[in-house]
Amino acid sequence: MNAERKAHSALPPDRAFVVQLGSETEIERGSLEGRVEHIVSGRATRFQTLEGLVAFFGCILTPHGGVPDTGTDRNVTTKPTD
Repeated sequence: MNAERKAHSALPPDRAFVVQLGSETEIERGSLEGRVEHIVSGRATRFQTLEGLVAFFGCILTPHGGVPDTGTDRNVTTKPTD
């Protein structure tokens, strides 16, 4: 039971995301594009680079909720996208 409780606290729901990779993604060639959504808030964005994906994580997980400079990946929305 203690191990189960510890595992649960290590994976808090406010740190849950869904990442959907687009059909054009080819990891082995360095091509990455898709959509990411923060489960708890519903905030979502499309990304075209690994840096854009990581920047969205940073935006959500920073205490002040600031939006880092992500170059072209700046379409963070407050509602899920299609």
